Order: sequence, then C-alpha cells, then structure tokens
Amino acid sequence: MTTIVPHIIAPPAYAGMTGIPPFDMTLEADPFEQIEALIDLPQAEAEVAQALLHERDFAFPHIEKPAHFRPTTSTGGQWLKHHMLGWMETRTLHQADGVMWPAQTGPLSLAAHRAIERRRARGLDGPAAILELGAGQRLVAAGLKAVYDDDIEIHESSPAYGELEGVMDVVHPPLPASKAVLPSSTFELAYSIFASFYDRDQLGVMQNVVDSLRIGGEFFLMWKVGAGSFLRSLHADRYRQHLLRAGLELDVTGISRVSPETCARERYYIVSGRKREREIDVRSLFTRRGIAPYRPTHKLVRIGSDGPFFPAEWIGNDHLERIVDRLIDVGAATLNVEGSTMRARMLPYLIPQGQRAEPESAAHHLVHSPWAGTFPKFTNGSALAHIVLQRLLPIVTYLQKGGQERYQRDQRNEQIERFVLANPRF
Repeated sequence: MTTIVPHIIAPPAYAGMTGIPPFDMTLEADPFEQIEALIDLPQAEAEVAQALLHERDFAFPHIEKPAHFRPTTSTGGQWLKHHMLGWMETRTLHQADGVMWPAQTGPLSLAAHRAIERRRARGLDGPAAILELGAGQRLVAAGLKAVYDDDIEIHESSPAYGELEGVMDVVHPPLPASKAVLPSSTFELAYSIFASFYDRDQLGVMQNVVDSLRIGGEFFLMWKVGAGSFLRSLHADRYRQHLLRAGLELDVTGISRVSPETCARERYYIVSGRKREREIDVRSLFTRRGIAPYRPTHKLVRIGSDGPFFPAEWIGNDHLERIVDRLIDVGAATLNVEGSTMRARMLPYLIPQGQRAEPESAAHHLVHSPWAGTFPKFTNGSALAHIVLQRLLPIVTYLQKGGQERYQRDQRNEQIERFVLANPRF
C-alpha cells in the first residue's frame, strides 16, 4: 500500500513528546521485536527491493537527439553555457536518472512510478500530473512518455520551448521558474534538472514548486555553487527537523562529480523533498524567526522513505546494525547473489583505504564508521533504507558489467593494490 504522507508517531503537541518508547523495557522479549511493527520495517525492505530491481531491469527508451535545435535558455550567460555544454539541452532520461539518484526522490524513472502509485492510492482516476521546469529539447519527457504513456500527464514550464512535438500534454506560459504561473495543489511530482540552476530567486522557485504539488507530492531542484546556496544548504541541514514539523521534508546535498558528458568536474547542490501540509511559506522557513515556532524537543528518524517518523531515542545502534543487515540480505536475495558478496563489495566505501575488515562487519561499519557518515544523516531525518541503497547500487553495476567473475577479479585487484600501498619497498 502506497503511503501518501508518512505519519509521525508522536502526540500532536510536539512539546509534549517524552521520547519514551511505547513498549515495556522490563519484559524479557527483545525491545526491537516490540517496536518492529511500529517502524514498518517491511516497507523499508520493499523499498530496497524495488529500487534494486528497477536499477537492474529498467530499459531506457531510445529517443533520437536533434542534430540542430533552437536554444531554450533565457539569458546571455545561459546561452553561452549552452554552446559550451550543449548536452544540457539534450539531456535524456538516462542522464536525468544519473543526476537524481543521490536525492531523496531517487532516479526520475522510479519517482515517476511512485507518482502513479500515489495517484491510485488517493482513489483518483486519470493520469498522474508531473511538472518539468525547463525541459530543454524535451527528451527527458519523451523518455517518460515512452515508458508510462497515458499513466502520466506531463506539464512544462520554461522560459522558451523546445521543438520536439507531441511530448508535452500541457504547456504553461513561458516564464522563468521563480515567476512561473502554475496551478496549485496539482502535481504528484515536480523536477528541474539544471533548468532553474541560474534563477536568482531560488526560494521563489521552491515556493512555486511546493505550491503546485499535492500533499505528499515530491520535488527535485538543483542549486549552483555559491555563497547564497551554501548558506541555504546550511540552514536546511541545521533546521531539517524544524522544516519537517512545518510540513516540508527537505534534503540538500552537495555533489561533486566528473560529468560523463563533458569529462569536467561538476559541483552543485541537489534539493529534494516532499510536501506534507497544504500551506507552506518557504521563504519564511528560511529565516530564524519563521522557523522558531517549529523547534523540536526530540529528533525524529525513519527507516523507510515512506515509513513513519519516530523519536530517535527509541532505537539504538545495535538495533540499527540489525536493520542494516536485514536490508543487505533483502538486497542480496533480490539480486540473487551471496550476502557475503554484497557485504564485501560495500566495505571499500565504508573503511579507509588500506584497512582490512571482514565482510560480516559491513553493517557495523555502515552505522559506526565516520567514513560512511550514516549516523548523522539518519538522526537528521534521512531514511535508513535510502542510505543503504547508496552503498548497494554500485553492486548492481558490477553485476551488469560481468557478473560474479568480474567482481571476484576486481576484488583480487583491490587486494593487490592495498598490499602494494601498504609495503613501501614496492
């Protein structure tokens, strides 16, 4: 059953929260078993299985890129960037998925599938409405349409429009994202990939997007690196629990990667979240005065992205390790590989280079290692299932590119490399 808005296991008056677990600590029964039903662990397991199967089996449609096209950028600076990095105009669904994977939404193709499920969970007929801000040459939307057809209705809002016809179901007046005229409480999903990157009013963009979403709708935006974006990201991270109580799930993550299209180092922020309340004043929530009324007395955490939020005091690190082990086992069973293979492949991302560890310790390192950075993310509201998935997804790539034999060969090469680095005489 699809969850439209994950509920919070706590009294409505947040100041009255005690943080006391709703089970009897004096019983001989394992406290974790008593709380397991409350935290909805099966939902997290299903999330991991669905994401891994999607990554392994999803077939991206081929959409022909135009050889010549009219730029859809709205400023001189963007026009110059278009000529330098023209691939932004012709980005595909596959490229969009690659950009969105680290976000709370996950890849766009999977987020669109969840949008369809939410529409059905509301008991509504018709397609799920999806908004794309700045579609470039509309290749991403064409890919979504080729996959989901009449199950989705794609709306476009852009300063100028591409030339590919028959893709968009609804086209809104050509305006920058911060000034776009959009219907309120309409969309199940809204996204913008590089398109609103250079808008000077990023809070205005977010306000526009949030207003256009239904309750439970998800969104994805991007910010360019700069002083303003840095300060907003600090605010969003510091007051993430406040924002949650104000009705806005928000995650801002800094990304640094080498672009496969340009072979250049890219740095930007990805901004993703979900709307929980009908009326949200985004600009006010990015001020200390506006955020003050939502000050939490306890941190709220969750296991699955659609699982309930509950006080962090209810669950300890030992319990987290048990949950991570279960999620890894679910991933191994989904991909039909050995659990030890999954754990061994995860270790290089969890421990310093040159350090050795047994595969069985992967869950321990994921929870405790500062290299993994799991615990701060989890206690700040990130879903544990999403954190685990970021370590499991590279394994899918390995299996797709040669299976177990390639993995074993690469593992031997890593062991040789570590040995050489640990012995100066080599």
